Amino acid sequence: MTVGRLGEQFAADLLREKGYEIVGMNVYAGHGETDIVARKGEVLVFAEVKTRHAVKGHTKVYGAPKDAVDRRKQENLVRTAEEFLRQHPEFSECYPRIDVIEVYLDSSHRPSHTEHYENAVRKRNLRQNNKNIQY
Repeated sequence: MTVGRLGEQFAADLLREKGYEIVGMNVYAGHGETDIVARKGEVLVFAEVKTRHAVKGHTKVYGAPKDAVDRRKQENLVRTAEEFLRQHPEFSECYPRIDVIEVYLDSSHRPSHTEHYENAVRKRNLRQNNKNIQY
């Protein structure tokens, strides 16, 4: 299993521990992909997972995982979330949110540290069906 897939599995476990139901993993909508779609109550989360090895000095070389979610990636995440909502009217009453989850793996490929950034990607007036959602 790749480092990225391991991180996604650990991120899904983290969300479950926080009370989220995993709706799907590696979900494609339109031309984009979301690592995890999860629901908790009326909130539908589209989570982008970034994984790195927790090696001393590693972030100095590659930067923090969340830094890999640049403007272009953020725009793709928003478009993918919007398309997913169009394709899945069963979630029309949910409030969408885009989160970023960082996973650091130790030398045994176990999570040594995770960070969950809620509402990390924002777009004003995300259109969901005919409602404007501010998030």
